[in-house]
Amino acid sequence: MAATQTLHHSTGPGRFLGHLGHRLQTVVGSIVGFFSLMNRANGAALQYEHLSQLSDASLAARGIARQDIGKVVMDRFQSETR
Repeated sequence: MAATQTLHHSTGPGRFLGHLGHRLQTVVGSIVGFFSLMNRANGAALQYEHLSQLSDASLAARGIARQDIGKVVMDRFQSETR
């Protein structure tokens, strides 16, 4: 009788832990990214609030028109997230 050879994929604990470690790293990275984004968004909201409380003269001294506050804040926010 001829011997048959069966190929087995490595399913030992090392491969499982490696896969689990990669998944865990992905999940933790996503959570960290989420909180980082939320922190920057909170900063943008505070910046908007601060600028909106300034007088038109103070805004003009910064080169900002009142109607452009939202755009200025969003442009800064988007440049920080790149």
